[in-house]
Amino acid sequence: MTQQRNTAAIVLAAGASQRFGAADKLQADLDNDTVLSRSLAAYRDAPLARKIAVIRPDKNLAAICEAAGFEVHINHQADSGMGTSIATGIATLQRETHALIGLGDMPRLMPQTIALLSQAPINTTGIAIPTYQKARGHPRLFAAAHFQSLSALSGDMGGKRIIESCQNVMEIAVDDAAIMLDIDTQDQLGAAQL
Repeated sequence: MTQQRNTAAIVLAAGASQRFGAADKLQADLDNDTVLSRSLAAYRDAPLARKIAVIRPDKNLAAICEAAGFEVHINHQADSGMGTSIATGIATLQRETHALIGLGDMPRLMPQTIALLSQAPINTTGIAIPTYQKARGHPRLFAAAHFQSLSALSGDMGGKRIIESCQNVMEIAVDDAAIMLDIDTQDQLGAAQL
């Protein structure tokens, strides 16, 4: 590492669950818990300076995040897409050198994956992406050089263009198929049940 590490996790949990049906996928039952709570649990013991959750205005979601030890930040433009949630999370950063951006609907992530990514040896301009069987997944670690571009995101565009333009992307192979599993539909929730 070329600098003192000060990583914040930013978990995006402001989506509208449109493909899931009438219910909110983040509050759906999984293992006698919620999808969101199970997703946040993977971050619990990682070496993180801060844990930030970006949600739409919802008291239940806020309570779930706070119970998991996350700061809650509201994206009042959540209906405009994921880009606004990333920008909302990045805007809260202060002295952080890295941001580990994850999704609130990935309840099977292994804690070791989060710990590994949070300490990935990227430099001040790097990006780290986990891979499983050579396929890229989430969450993704961005160094501070990308914060300005991330804070300018809007609509439903995530960090794809930023990653494509970065000359310093590190892929980290992990033995964790859950980096590929997010819950968008009722069928995916059923498949994720233990």
